[in-house]
Amino acid sequence: YPPRRGGREDRQGRDQHRHAKNEREEKGEDKVFGELKFGAVEKECDEHRIQQRQRQVDFGKNTLGYDRYCKNVKKAEREKASYAWTPDPRRKMSKRAWDGMIKAWRRYLHTFDPQVEGGGVGGE
Repeated sequence: YPPRRGGREDRQGRDQHRHAKNEREEKGEDKVFGELKFGAVEKECDEHRIQQRQRQVDFGKNTLGYDRYCKNVKKAEREKASYAWTPDPRRKMSKRAWDGMIKAWRRYLHTFDPQVEGGGVGGE
């Protein structure tokens, strides 16, 4: 027969899970989007990775959309949680997370690009 739910084995598994979770919280290891629970942000140590990320940020800042964004949106009006904030190349995160942040930031900057007349392919 299969073990009953709520039996001794089930309680032990829950207790072990609860104990491990409490240990992670004590160490500050529960992460939310790459940040420690108490607001401290881990920094990237790999200089090559930081340089590659900075190149991507510089590429985004070297656009008409970024220039227009800086002129139209004052710093006090920008929201920390929005895509408007330039991603921090020194913040520790996975490659997939970094690529997602850069992609969202660049897409947001494109909303400030000047409108192109004609809209056809090849300048038609």
